[in-house]
Amino acid sequence: MNEMNINNELSVIVIPDKVLIHETKMTLKIGKKVGSKIYQRVTKDNFYAIALAVKEDNIEGLYSESDLYNVGTLIKIDSIKSMRDFYQIMVEIVDRVE
Repeated sequence: MNEMNINNELSVIVIPDKVLIHETKMTLKIGKKVGSKIYQRVTKDNFYAIALAVKEDNIEGLYSESDLYNVGTLIKIDSIKSMRDFYQIMVEIVDRVE
């Protein structure tokens, strides 16, 4: 794994039910409210974020730290498009992070 000097802290995006494969690109559909918050946060971090998977999904979509795996994925947001009912987010999977 390469050392990358981006920021000490990045936004965390919880992505349930997805497998992120290293060095690939993926399209995510995120609800309007959450997608807007993601956009505001990642613009401050040069469009980088950490994607974390959940151990078990829940209906409410509210998670605590114990619900998340400790190993995540560094992602680069290539583009964010506001659609009628959701945001379409194109991400590049960069590397595994702990």
